[in-house]
Amino acid sequence: GACADACPASVFDLTRVPAWDLSVRIDAGACLPHRGVHCEACRDICPEGAIRFAPRLGAPPVPDIDAERCTACGACSGICPAGAVSVSAPEDREAA
Repeated sequence: GACADACPASVFDLTRVPAWDLSVRIDAGACLPHRGVHCEACRDICPEGAIRFAPRLGAPPVPDIDAERCTACGACSGICPAGAVSVSAPEDREAA
């Protein structure tokens, strides 16, 4: 609500709950660690520390998103060299 309080324009709908209903998804088929290439760019850029990497024997660790910590800001999507990370709204998830 701090942004809405500070913004002079009426661009925020404070009646909508939750105000930010987005989620992050990692496409395992495109994700480099799932394909055997070590990459942790999404974890490194995540300001909330919501992406952790689960170790695997004989292969690079793979990303796991902590939904409780993730704000769906999209930082991980922009940095992913394989384009494996997407941010979507509920209607986008239903169509997929």
